[in-house]
Amino acid sequence: MGPEMASNAPPDSEPRAGSGRRRFVLWLMAVLLACVAFAWAVFHREEPEIVASGVTYFQAVRHDPYGLLPTGASDVHYALRQGDYYANFRMDEKDFLEWTRSRGWAVSPIPDGGVHRPAVWAGKIILREVPAGHIYESRVSGNAEGGPMLRILYDRSVGRVYLSRVGE
Repeated sequence: MGPEMASNAPPDSEPRAGSGRRRFVLWLMAVLLACVAFAWAVFHREEPEIVASGVTYFQAVRHDPYGLLPTGASDVHYALRQGDYYANFRMDEKDFLEWTRSRGWAVSPIPDGGVHRPAVWAGKIILREVPAGHIYESRVSGNAEGGPMLRILYDRSVGRVYLSRVGE
């Protein structure tokens, strides 16, 4: 028997130069990627922004975290950004007054000269002037010094409600 018969291993099974190094580099890359993914998951706390324009009540109510939309709302525009909620929708005045009364919100007439309040339109927060209609503003918690502010405006000239719940 010659020296070539001493080994039963096939000739391709010998370790190649650099294969251990390649496995180590791949393992190291996988560990680094896992660390980056973990750090992103832990430190990325930003809430998603949800915006829609011209949708129905039934489409919009899914993104109403505070249960503020009335069932009679139509042509709804809304934005939910970092816990702040803005919506405006079409509603006739009689239904608006009935809805606010049922929620216990005592609306007042808008003072002469109108008011300016934030509103959402086409996905952007804009300043809306409401010349005549109704207004309700109050802290949600009932605490005058803190808590989210709820603002509701009814614009009589266009038959729209502008609603915002801002702050925590």
